[in-house]
Parts: sequence; C-alpha cells; structure tokens
Amino acid sequence: MSLCLQVLFKDDYFLLDPDTTYDDQDLADVNFTVNEYLAAGDDLNLQSDLLKTRWFGWDFYRKYLENAFDASYKRHRRWISKERRAQDESSSHSQPSNRQSIYEKKLEEPQRIDLEDEDLTVRKEPQYRWFRLLPNCRIPDKLLRAPFSHDQYTFLKTLILAGAVVDWYGTAAGELAEAALEYAIREASADLVRLLLHEAIGIPWQESYLEQAYREQARQSKHDFEPIIVQLTERRERDGHQNGGS
Repeated sequence: MSLCLQVLFKDDYFLLDPDTTYDDQDLADVNFTVNEYLAAGDDLNLQSDLLKTRWFGWDFYRKYLENAFDASYKRHRRWISKERRAQDESSSHSQPSNRQSIYEKKLEEPQRIDLEDEDLTVRKEPQYRWFRLLPNCRIPDKLLRAPFSHDQYTFLKTLILAGAVVDWYGTAAGELAEAALEYAIREASADLVRLLLHEAIGIPWQESYLEQAYREQARQSKHDFEPIIVQLTERRERDGHQNGGS
C-alpha cells in the first residue's frame, strides 16, 4: 500500500494549474519546488503500469482510495491548523497571485466520493485532489474484457472519474472497448453501454452499433432496449454535430 500511495497519490499536485508557470515562492504552500512539481508528472507510466498488474484489483483499489482520502484529509487538517497559527502571529496575508490561487484551492476540504453513484463526471475539483490520477493515465486492458462483473464495472467507472483514459495507439484497449460495447448491447446492459460511450473511452461512432441494438430489440423481446437505443442515438447525433454533419 505504501508503494501505491507513493505512485498514485499526488494530492497537492492537483491544486496547481498545468498551464501556469510557477516559481518556488508560488509553490511554498504545497511544499514543492519547481523541479519537484515538474517531476511529479513523470509517474504517469508508473501509474499506468501499476493499474494493469494482476494483483491490483477492485478490492485493493478501494482500500487504496480509503487510505488516500485519509492521508489527504489529515494533511489538510494539519495545514489548516498551521495556517491558523500563522494568522495569529501576523495580520499580513498578501501573496503573489499564483500563490493566492493555490492558497484558495487548498482551503477546500477533501470530500469523499460515493463509488456507487452513476454520475460519470470526471472529478477535477480541488476537494477531490486525493482521488485524481495523472492526466492521460491509461485504463488497463483487463477492465475492458467481456464478460463484465460488477467489480470490473465499478473499477472501470472509478478510473474514468479519476481521469484515466483509453490508449488507442499503444495498447489493444481500443479494440477491446469496441468489442465490449457490442457485448453490452447484446446483453441489454444500459449502464455498461453508457459507461463505454464515455469520452474517456473514446470509441469512434459506427452505425453498426445502433443497427445491432435494433436487431437485439427484435430478437430479445423480454429485454428493454429503449434506453440503449436512446443513448446510441444521442451519441450519433453528438458525433455528427461535432463533425459538422446534420
């Protein structure tokens, strides 16, 4: 677990804006130097490699998240206590603009996440810094192989909420995702279809998905395919709009 916290837990790193240039004075409130901040992003491959190991399953990741939240919350409480003491000693709190931005974000108390919630919004707010993965951290192939268990579904969903994405060029994950979507349609699993249509998965639109849903609807009258057809139709319309179609 200590290794996982070292590789996955970046916490205060996510209080910083990747498009902003910082100096060491700006970073004083997060105990980084410029070199340490820049180096923090080098763990991307380590994070991706760790997630794809056989022993790193949902139960383990759930325990890691509990530890990560506890560590973030304790760090935040220590910082708040330290800040209150500093305010008692000085009435001056003028800070450079970059540092003020970090300071304001750090005031946000870490919040837990309901892992059973079906909201698929990627958590980028400061209060979820303990939860975040580095940008472009890769979803492992093992989570895209059908058939899907509940743990596999929840693990995949949680990684997406934490900012992970499918690598369509360096792995077989893209092909697996396409096959998984066909499986989800065949199994009439509206929740899984919705998850696999997430932009973090990035499956290119094919008309065959909607055609398959209509075929399965005719073949499996005992299942309700309407939610799946609605989701696929919305995705087709969204894709057509983005590409300038009608």
